[in-house]
Amino acid sequence: MSEEQSILELEKSIKSNKTAIKTKKKRIPITISGLVLAYLLIFNLSSIVLSDYIDNQIEFIKLISIVFVVLLFLYVIVTIYSISRLNTINKEQNISLYKVAKLKEEVS
Repeated sequence: MSEEQSILELEKSIKSNKTAIKTKKKRIPITISGLVLAYLLIFNLSSIVLSDYIDNQIEFIKLISIVFVVLLFLYVIVTIYSISRLNTINKEQNISLYKVAKLKEEVS
């Protein structure tokens, strides 16, 4: 009975990891486009509103661009890391599920 429960738990965990990977992959373009829109909004608002307060706008534009690129880079790195971590967990669980199923088959 405990072997069947462990098999069911492993299958549930594998399925939930697969759905988590799919949702993360689907969210990547949406998040990147949101960051680009936020960058464009900040860039346009800064040129309109802050033109009286900031003398050197080129430095401000460089700062905004650098912050945007760093945020985008960090987001991509974190997302790739989390997807690869879920993939390794999924592979380990598939191997253990295979071993349990093979033992159950040999016993039968």
